[in-house]
Order: sequence, then structure tokens, then C-alpha cells
Amino acid sequence: NTNLPESICIGSTVNVSSSFVPGSGNGSGQQMDYTWTNADDPGVFDIQLVQNGSIATIGVADVHSIPDEGNIQFNITDTKGCTAQETFTITIIELPEFGELTSVTPAAACSGTTFEIELDEVTVDDGLDPADLEYVWGASINTQMGDPTVAANGLSVTVTPLISEVAFQDFVAPETLDLTLTATIAGCSNTANWN
Repeated sequence: NTNLPESICIGSTVNVSSSFVPGSGNGSGQQMDYTWTNADDPGVFDIQLVQNGSIATIGVADVHSIPDEGNIQFNITDTKGCTAQETFTITIIELPEFGELTSVTPAAACSGTTFEIELDEVTVDDGLDPADLEYVWGASINTQMGDPTVAANGLSVTVTPLISEVAFQDFVAPETLDLTLTATIAGCSNTANWN
């Protein structure tokens, strides 16, 4: 009985597990050694064994070229040195990547003014459709009176911040608007921050 995901996001970890189902021979009660190992060379996954080795926590290794999928192997060895292996393939999904802010209008404004902001693109892993991206925009400012009003449509967002009034003699400098965007596809998310 094996439990592992069909896919894994870069930067995340997942648990994989497998349990041995003994056969009908005389060895059904003997001690078994379990391990999970990479079936690729170089190995695609970082593997941390848990408990007796039948469970492992895996993540995508920091390799030069990230493949579309990786292979992981479950190994069983009995006290007689007899071994059995089974190999499983897991799809690797790269995180969405953000382009540049192409327009911030106006560059500076008074409290209560609406900023219009455009991002040129978000790219996704090959084989995935950018139309399936989900966007969550957020904004904040240090001395805000409340959360800025945010209205988003994909790569475009308008933000209306309101900051607290200060006495003239207490004014130091303009406040900076902090903007975040989280893009998610196939369960894999990445967040960008601008200010």
C-alpha cells in the first residue's frame, strides 16, 4: 500500500509512505529494512527517512536543471539479504514567475487617491495553461487608517490607500505603499512583493 502524490511543487515538501504486504512464505514474520532512494542520477529529490524508513519526507533537490518529473524508489531488504524495489514517478511543477510592473499611475499621490498598477506577465511551468492562474493581490501602508481598497483583474490592480492625518510639524516623509501578489496554479503558489 503506497501513498505518494502525483506531483510536487518546487520549494515544498511532501510525505511518501509504503507498507509491506507479506507473502505466504515462511518469511512473513521477519524484520524488514525499508528505504526510499532516488532512482535518477543525479538524484532529483532530497529525501529524509522517518520512523523505520517506510515513510520519508521529500522535496525537490537544488539541481542545475530541473526535470519535468523525477523517479523515487522504495526498497525492502529482509534478514537474508533479499531485496525488492518499486519505482514511482512524480511530476515536478515549477512555481509561477513574475514579470515586471510596467505601469504605476500615479507614481505618488495623496491619501485617498487610487493607484493603477499593471504587471506585464506571470509565466508558468511548461504544460500548464496561464489562464488557470489564480491571483490574490494585497496592499498595505505603515500608517494606514484601514486596509487599502484593492480591486484586481488578473494582471491589473487598483489600490486606494488612506493614511492617518498628522500635524504639519510631525510630517517626516511620504509613506510607501507595499504591494503583494500571490499567483497559484496546480496547487503551487509564489508571492512577489513590491514597495
